[in-house]
Amino acid sequence: MRFPPLLLLLLATACRTDSDKPDSAEPAGDCSWYEDGDADGYGHPDISVSGSCDEPPAGHVANAEDCDDSDAAINPAASELCNGLDDDCDEEIDEGLDGIASWYLDADGDGHGDADNAIEACEPPSGYVESGDDCDDADADTYPGAAERCDGLDNDCDGQVDEQLQQTWYADGDGDGFGDPETGTATCDPEQGWVADDSDCDDDDADIHPAAQEVCNDLDDDCDGQVDEELGSLWYADGDSDGYGDPANALEDCDPGAGWVLAEAGEDCDDANSAIHPAASEICNGYDDDCEGLTDDDDPDIGDAYTWYADADADGYGEAASTTSACAQPTGYRSEEPTSELH
Repeated sequence: MRFPPLLLLLLATACRTDSDKPDSAEPAGDCSWYEDGDADGYGHPDISVSGSCDEPPAGHVANAEDCDDSDAAINPAASELCNGLDDDCDEEIDEGLDGIASWYLDADGDGHGDADNAIEACEPPSGYVESGDDCDDADADTYPGAAERCDGLDNDCDGQVDEQLQQTWYADGDGDGFGDPETGTATCDPEQGWVADDSDCDDDDADIHPAAQEVCNDLDDDCDGQVDEELGSLWYADGDSDGYGDPANALEDCDPGAGWVLAEAGEDCDDANSAIHPAASEICNGYDDDCEGLTDDDDPDIGDAYTWYADADADGYGEAASTTSACAQPTGYRSEEPTSELH
């Protein structure tokens, strides 16, 4: 049985025989003996009896060093074990052991613990885990390796929110399904009125968008950068307002407005004279009135040529039964009919 040096000194002093006490007639003193409930040689510091120093009472020892007198494996001479107990009664638990580790509270039960709520132990207590990498220990769906969801949270604890799930959305102010490219914003779940398409060239007009039909209205209806493409007609300027235009002054348009006529109406050969155009009647005036390229007698369609009478005898009077029409007097013809049977 091992006794602390101080206790041995006290016992030695208390148990001196009468011969050790000069001139003393007092009997030998009693000492305190401590209950050793687990029989490990170390006594309970709070349970003791007084008795003769010569022989301890049964189940008692002279020291009071046991910190757990119900467990023989726990006493000052025991080796510290990794068990969460103070095996050697030095008021430290599991100290200096290789098996001790940090364990982290896993409040949400997702297998990942809270780094700010840790304990040191050899074995994890209930509700504790080995990893302390949970970024939200109140949400079982949030932990390293979890699937990232479009919810504005860092579900996989990588420091990013909704990564690789966000998309750029564009405001669709006119509700035509096509967005304004100047309004892009990145999010997972856009509010109403936002679309993924950014190709609208006029987000204030629902009739103008890339899928619209181009119409003749001086607008880029289909957002292709062209106005009224493949819809315009060929127009000629009609300077004399006779309904026929000058091919030398033409343009492609849907509706150029007043002063222009469709080319299909015909080409005016003199757009400064309203009496000259393809529908005019050719008359004797020295002009190509109907724009056929022929003037007066050269035009078979002349309508107001003079009547001339044949003057075979050159007496200045023609024969009523022999006439011709022409603007200019033909040779051998007179403009006058015969006035009597003598001529």
